[in-house]
Amino acid sequence: MSVQKTIALSPQHESWLELQVKEGRYGSLSALIKDLIDERQIREAETQEHIEDLRRALIEGEASGRSPLCLQDIWLDETQKR
Repeated sequence: MSVQKTIALSPQHESWLELQVKEGRYGSLSALIKDLIDERQIREAETQEHIEDLRRALIEGEASGRSPLCLQDIWLDETQKR
């Protein structure tokens, strides 16, 4: 089902959108808007996944206990791996 909406755009946004369609990147403004929404949803999902990955890594790090190495030793070890 399709729903029509009215949105307010700045002249700059309107020009950019129209240029995308005019240059053939999209067949219509609707297709462009749908693609922009899809891209944003993907980016938000990836961001949430990244946050969860960081959270798991922090929990794992805390659970592993205190390292006998000092920060400088850890840094040197990591730079030597590269």
